[in-house]
Amino acid sequence: MKFIAIALLSLLLINGRTSAADQWLLGDWGGKRTQLFEEGYNFNFTYNGQIATNLDGGYNQDRTLRYADSYSLGATLDLERLLG
Repeated sequence: MKFIAIALLSLLLINGRTSAADQWLLGDWGGKRTQLFEEGYNFNFTYNGQIATNLDGGYNQDRTLRYADSYSLGATLDLERLLG
C-alpha cells in the first residue's frame, strides 16, 4: 500500500505543472518565487524511487521485492544575475 501511495505522489510531482502561468508544483508563493527566479535564485525538489525483484527466487523467497527512494532539495544560483 505504501508503494502505491508513493507511486501516485511521484506522478503528481512529474505532472504537477498545469499551465505556463503556474509553472511550479507548489505555486508561486504569492509572487515571491517569480521574483527570486528573476533575481537569480531557483529552488528545486527531486524524488527518485526504484524497485527491484528477483523473479527466479533466490535465497530468501518471501522477501524478493525491494524498494529504495531518495529525496533531494537544492537551489540553482545564477551568479551573473547575482553578482552583476
